[in-house]
Amino acid sequence: MKVILENPEYKGEILEVRLNGEDIRSFAPTRITSQRLIMDIGAIPRKGKNILEILTNNGGYIRRYIEI
Repeated sequence: MKVILENPEYKGEILEVRLNGEDIRSFAPTRITSQRLIMDIGAIPRKGKNILEILTNNGGYIRRYIEI
């Protein structure tokens, strides 16, 4: 699944990615460096609303709602 993040609040190394509370081990890229990030996540979201959470090395926490 590809996700586009516009204007992420934090930059840095991505430590953890969760989709609907489940830890996702397969994701790329592993670093947030720009205002527009296209992530490839190795997970299949469920139909309807999904919650994507990203934790970064500098204490950043990004939470996005995704509708499929």
